[in-house]
Amino acid sequence: MNFLDHQKAEYYTHDLKEERPFKVIIRGLPLLDTNDLVDELKVKHKLDVLEVHRIKRRNEESISYHQQLYLAHFKRGTCSMAKLEAIRALHSIIIRWEPYRGGRKGPTQCLRCQGFGHGTRNCHIQPRCAVCAQMHLTDECNSSNVGDPAVKCINCGNNHSAGDKECLQRAKYIEVRKWASERTKKSQLTSRPSSMPPPASRNTAWSRKTPKPPIPAGFEYNLAQRLANAQASGFGHGTRNCHIQPRCAVCAQMHLTDECNSSNVGGTAVKCINCGNNHSARDKECPQRAQYIEVRKWASERTKKSQPTSRKNPAPALNS
Repeated sequence: MNFLDHQKAEYYTHDLKEERPFKVIIRGLPLLDTNDLVDELKVKHKLDVLEVHRIKRRNEESISYHQQLYLAHFKRGTCSMAKLEAIRALHSIIIRWEPYRGGRKGPTQCLRCQGFGHGTRNCHIQPRCAVCAQMHLTDECNSSNVGDPAVKCINCGNNHSAGDKECLQRAKYIEVRKWASERTKKSQLTSRPSSMPPPASRNTAWSRKTPKPPIPAGFEYNLAQRLANAQASGFGHGTRNCHIQPRCAVCAQMHLTDECNSSNVGGTAVKCINCGNNHSARDKECPQRAQYIEVRKWASERTKKSQPTSRKNPAPALNS
């Protein structure tokens, strides 16, 4: 900010939530100089007050002398309503403290530059009058707000004050804020951070199958034959994504089954790669096949019942 001030740049900022002031309404005081109120709150009552403003109302002429409203800003965390309510009088006048529940409804509008979306406290833009749109504060203007030909809105250029609720730019700003709020609630893809993944959809890669892993370098084999002839050296996975050294389902040697010359029935070289007995690896009577089916059945039942880790029925062990 010091750099921007040094460059005489126009900018505005926003208060952090923890840095926003604690606002309270003071009732019962007459028309006083706000600097006198600040001095009494700071010196006499030792309060960390930031500023005090008199709240202007539309029916100023009909308001009693002793019915003025003041908005006091205190540093957050330094005082509470209970502490303030203990102060019964200011300038020897009985007062009443009330929580500030927000100002007028509608978008935030700066009273310095008349722009929307930020407050006056942190605005460092050239001041513009809300009545005549000239480059001075509104309180310094001599034009009348009603019927004066010099009245002009700095936002849309029409002949009304910048605070007019019928301003076209005000309506456009409300529309944009409403659209932005709905976009945030719906969590549309365009409003997501770049680090956040998009939602799963049928039209995205999230719903597609995992691509086939690459074949390791130096491990060459006939992929077409492996797809046509199921790999017989293990259970629980398919041929397409298997990159284990091929083993014959007949003789258990390290070649594809279609390349074997041994007979599947009565051959002395017939051997199961899984259990070591004299039958092919695809034999439904294979003990290892039966144990694998038992393990899968147990795992499926455990998932359905959602048993805890300390289950009573341990998993059956596979023979090595």
